[in-house]
Amino acid sequence: MLHTVRFVLAASLCALLVNTAGAVDPQCEALQRVTERQRDNLTRLLPCLRNPACSNLIATEDLGRTCRSTTHVWARSADQRFVVIRDLKMCEQAGAVNDPRFVHGLAIPLARVVGVEDAQLAAAPEQNGLWQLAWDAALAKGLTEDEIALVANPPGNRSQNQLHIHIVRRNGVALPPTVELPGLSNVWERVADIGRDIACRNYGILVHKSAGTFRLLVEAGDANPEINPESRYTQERR
Repeated sequence: MLHTVRFVLAASLCALLVNTAGAVDPQCEALQRVTERQRDNLTRLLPCLRNPACSNLIATEDLGRTCRSTTHVWARSADQRFVVIRDLKMCEQAGAVNDPRFVHGLAIPLARVVGVEDAQLAAAPEQNGLWQLAWDAALAKGLTEDEIALVANPPGNRSQNQLHIHIVRRNGVALPPTVELPGLSNVWERVADIGRDIACRNYGILVHKSAGTFRLLVEAGDANPEINPESRYTQERR
């Protein structure tokens, strides 16, 4: 299984390794080495997530001692392409809670998708359903439209090599300039267009709403692997 995962990861990035002159791009090659060291926790969880009867899945919240050994499913898409689960950060002790309504979920494709750099995202319009499911799940968890941030971290600034969108609350930090989105049905296409000049597709994504309008931020990855849109702009942990 591990060898298969690594093969898919390499195949997803191979097109990025060659620059317009036909030579191997050292920057993308270095980025590939980074992503190959990322965790496979979510990838290994996929078979269970595809099976609603999997014994580790729970349908009601449990933030007690079994929180880290179970997966709380918040929502599934009608087409069975995507699922939303509780992030393990919700299992952290509540002693230093900044907000008693702390919310952190993950929207995940049930197919193997490495991350934002995966070429299949912009090529398949149905992949945009992940954003709508994530937004609906955020509302169902009690976040208001002005609070919601949907975040996908850059390839070089993430921990997992399976695509996941963080469902979190904005932390009040001012965002850089964003672009208007007419809706959530063409996010990946807009991301690919806006990020076309960012080397190796090493960008992070944040979708939010302002004055009733969806807004999109596409931001190049940071040299510090601990810095990403999730840590910059959201309340991502208790």
